[in-house]
Amino acid sequence: MKAFTNILLILIIVFTASTMPLFLSPIDYSSIITLPEDDEESTQTTFISKGGGNLIDPEVLELEISTNKDIILNSISKSVILLDIYQDGSLIRSNQEIIPIDALTLENNTYQLSVESPLIIYAKISQNDLGLKNGSYRLVIKTTFAELSDKSIEITSQYNNDGVYVRSTNDAPAGLIGISYYLASKDDELVPVSEFLSNTNSIHKLMEAAYLRESAIEGLHSPVGGINYIILRDGVIYIDIPGDDEIYNMDNKKAENAFWAFVRPFSEIRGVVRVRFTVDNYVRENFFNGQNIRYSIPYENKNKLYLPILIDERYLLSEIDIEDEDAKSVAEIIDFMMEQIKAESSHEFSYVIEGQTLKLSIENYYANKNLEADKWDIFIESILYSVTSTDLISSLTIENFDGGGESLGSYPVDQPITPNAYLNPIN
Repeated sequence: MKAFTNILLILIIVFTASTMPLFLSPIDYSSIITLPEDDEESTQTTFISKGGGNLIDPEVLELEISTNKDIILNSISKSVILLDIYQDGSLIRSNQEIIPIDALTLENNTYQLSVESPLIIYAKISQNDLGLKNGSYRLVIKTTFAELSDKSIEITSQYNNDGVYVRSTNDAPAGLIGISYYLASKDDELVPVSEFLSNTNSIHKLMEAAYLRESAIEGLHSPVGGINYIILRDGVIYIDIPGDDEIYNMDNKKAENAFWAFVRPFSEIRGVVRVRFTVDNYVRENFFNGQNIRYSIPYENKNKLYLPILIDERYLLSEIDIEDEDAKSVAEIIDFMMEQIKAESSHEFSYVIEGQTLKLSIENYYANKNLEADKWDIFIESILYSVTSTDLISSLTIENFDGGGESLGSYPVDQPITPNAYLNPIN
C-alpha cells in the first residue's frame, strides 16, 4: 500500500508541473548570463598612400583618408600633413610641414569626412620641396587629425636630382659691377651669393637694395628684415634697423642669421674696418637673439665650411660655422673640413699640406670619370673655399692622377688654384 501511495504522489507532481506557466525569474542574473544584443558597426578610418611604398624621384604623393561612417575630423594644428625624415636609420628632420597642392579648407580646424567622398590630398614631396640631398630616405607621413593620431604612412624614396652648379668667377660682365651678400634657405642655411648690377650707386647701397628686394632664386629668401638706413663713413658701416621688426626679435637662428648677413658681407667691402648697429637711432646692448651690438664690430670671415645644397634644381655652396673653432688648432679645423666634405661627396681622396698649399690627390677617379664638369667644380670649390678660409692655406693644387688629363672639371691639374671673388653667381 505504501508503494502505491508514493507512485500516486509522483504522478500528481508531474501533472501539476506540466500545467504551470513559465516565467523568467525576477532575480537579476546579468552578472552570470549575457543576453545577445544587435552588433553596432564601429567607425573605421584609413590613411593610405595611393602611390606605393617605394618611389624614385617623386614629385607629388597622393594621400587618401576614408571612412566607413560619416565623421568629423579635428585637426590639432594648422598644418594638416607632417613628415619625419630618416636616413641610414637616423632621424634627420621631424614634423616638417608638407604643403598640399590644393589648400585644404577647414572650419574651426575641423573637416567633415563622408563615406561617399574620401579626402584626397596631393602632397609635394619632391627633392627640391623637401630640401634633401641625393640619397635614399625613409619618409614617415602623419596627419594632425586627432582621430588619425595612431596612423602613419611609411615610404622609401630615392632622390637623384641632377642639379647644375655654376662655378665661381673673377670677372664681372662688361658694364656691370659685382656685389656679394647672403640669402637663406628654408632650413636657415646661409648661402653667400654674387650678383652683377649696373654701376649706378655705391657698393653698400647696392647691397642694401639687394636685401630689400625679392630673391632672384626660388627657394632662397633674404635673411634680414627692415632697414632704416645704411651709410659708410670713415671706414665704418652704420646700419640702423627698426626695433619692432619681427625677424630681429626672434629668439632663434633667424635673428642670428640676420646679424651675420649684415656683418659678414659689409665687412668685406674695400676700406671697411668695422660695422656699427643702432636700433631706431639708439644704441642697444644686445639684439639679434643675444648678439652684442653696443660697440662697433671688427670682423674677419674665416674658418668656414662650404658644402653643397640643392635649391630649385641648382647646387650652391652654403657657408657653415665650425663649432668650437677656438678649441681647435688650424690643422684640426682643416682635417674636420675635409672629413665633412668627404662624407658629403662620392670621392675618395687624400691630401697633404706643404707651406700654404693643400695638395689634393684623387684616389677613385675611374669610378667618377664620367661626371660632368660642374660636378667636379662643386667638389673642388667646396674644398678650395673651405681650406682657404683658414689662416694656414692660401691655395689648392690638384695633383696629377692616373687616367687624368690636364684638368679636372674647369680647374687645371698641378697648378695652384686660388678662390675667385664671386661665389655662387646668380645672374
